[in-house]
Amino acid sequence: MQIVRPFGTLGRVLRRFGSVGLCGGILGAALFYGCAGTNQDYAGNVVDGGADDSSTSGPPDLTCVKNPNEDLPDDQGLDTDCDGLDGNATLAIFVSPTGDDASQGTMESPVKTIKQGLLLALQQQKHGVYLSMGTYNESVNLVSGIGIYGGYDAANKWIRLKTNTTLINGGSTAITGNNIAKETHVDWVSIQAANGAPGSAGGSIAGGSSYGAVITNSSGPVIFLSDRITAGSGGNGFDNAAGVNGAAGP
Repeated sequence: MQIVRPFGTLGRVLRRFGSVGLCGGILGAALFYGCAGTNQDYAGNVVDGGADDSSTSGPPDLTCVKNPNEDLPDDQGLDTDCDGLDGNATLAIFVSPTGDDASQGTMESPVKTIKQGLLLALQQQKHGVYLSMGTYNESVNLVSGIGIYGGYDAANKWIRLKTNTTLINGGSTAITGNNIAKETHVDWVSIQAANGAPGSAGGSIAGGSSYGAVITNSSGPVIFLSDRITAGSGGNGFDNAAGVNGAAGP
């Protein structure tokens, strides 16, 4: 007896096409929301944007659901846009002590100094400068609306942890902010100011002060979050002129 298949070869093709389309749709949605089988974004970064986002051990979080709001670096180190990064790479300049100020400031080609990072962020209308762990021997002048965020690790896909020490080793005033009119962050960094300059031997210049951060004429707000700020010692004073001898006694 002959068995008649209602759709024949065409039916099998259509059914197979339908299965492929369905699987493709599921895979596409999973990639968009950060829940693909490989659990990586298009840059190859591991996507683990759930509650255990700051963890680098164990399997990634396959339940990541993309938040429609912008992913700003936060105190929990969460990845809320499922791109494998605490923050938004498209809105930031990346800085590393091993970088090069002639570079573009991307994750793959970071610049070397915070000063250059702030300059590029201003020119490109980005509002974050992400610092890899290490020491930056420079004083920093804040730019209104451009946050500075430490704790990243350029050697490990820019994972962000508070244990990744990021030090700004500045001059006698390490951080300066003047006329900051937009919300501006300095988060997860250690700030060390140098000692104040000593007074002059001739007595004309007083010993200098040391400031970890000085913010003036700013409505901001300027937010320092999870930072360690240490001022140096004030400079030694100068010797004044010797007093005059008193009158002779009787």
